[in-house]
Order: sequence, then C-alpha cells, then structure tokens
Amino acid sequence: MKIFGITGNIATGKSAVTNYLRNLNYTVICADEIYNELLKTDKKLLKAISQNFPNAIEKNGALNKKKLADIVFNDSKKLKILNKITHPFVINKINKILKNYKSEKIIFLSAPLLIESGIHKMCDKIICLTTIKKLQIERLKQRNPLLSKKEIISRISAQMPSAEKIKYSDFIIKNTKDLKNLYKQVDNILKKI
Repeated sequence: MKIFGITGNIATGKSAVTNYLRNLNYTVICADEIYNELLKTDKKLLKAISQNFPNAIEKNGALNKKKLADIVFNDSKKLKILNKITHPFVINKINKILKNYKSEKIIFLSAPLLIESGIHKMCDKIICLTTIKKLQIERLKQRNPLLSKKEIISRISAQMPSAEKIKYSDFIIKNTKDLKNLYKQVDNILKKI
C-alpha cells in the first residue's frame, strides 16, 4: 500500500482534488472529515476541548465551532493547544481506518496540517496545493460569506506558509486557474504514480 498525502493551506483546492479522486474511485481519507465526525462522536475529545476552551461551549454542552475558530485564529498559542489536543485523536482514527484498507494499492490522505501534525511521516509521497493569496481570500469569502476580511486573513496567516510545505512535497499543484486545469494537474500526477 502506498499512501499519498495531500496538503495545502486553506482554500487552495484540497476538497476539489479529494472529490475528483473519489469520483475516479480512489480511496481518500480526509482528516477534516474525521475531525468533524470526532467532534460529534468522541466524548473524550469534546471534554478536552471544553476544558481548555470553555467559552466555545454552549449551555447545552455542544461545541460552537465558530466561537472556537474565533478564539484560536486570533491567538497562536491557543491554536497550538487545540492542535495538541485534536491531532492525537485524528491520527489514531486514521490509523484505524488504514487497517481496513491494507489490500489497496494507493490511498490518498488529505490533511491541511499534514506536516504540522506529523501525519506526513505516514506518507510515501506528498502532494501540495498552492494558490495566490488573492484567490484564497476570494474562495474563503465565497465559501463562508459571514467571515470578515480580517477573519479570513487571520485564518490564512495562522497556517504554515506554502513555501514551507513545498519543501516537504514531491508534487506541487498550482491551483490558480479553473477546475479543468486543476484536474489536468492531478491526472499528470496520477500518471506518474
């Protein structure tokens, strides 16, 4: 089994690539999907988050993801605390999922924090998506119109710079044009692997 990591900062096109790969019948494990599922199902994770971020918890005990994002994207120390809490839960779940796919030849593992979390060490090769900041801002605004420009910039700034991620990567996808161009770059990588 070969594991190909997919990473890239917010609004660089990871979801478009993972959806395209799934449509081509490749197995794709998505760390964001796992994290969102764990927030609903894992009481230990929710407890750890609520102990460290009580202001992000509603009166009914539910996590308010918007409040949590507002807290961590405005304070790098708090973001590190959240990542330190959540990464082991996500990595543990990824390892469990991988056991079910031992017979697969190729698996794609998508994670925005692939390198920061250490998940890249599980991968045989890494694919990094990049784009220009202007497009990131436009895509984030389209995806979440309620975010202010300040909030968008703070989310972009909170991540490891793309130039740093590229240093760890074997393949680079520049997502600055349309979906057709993006898929063509993915197809070129698939031919090589």
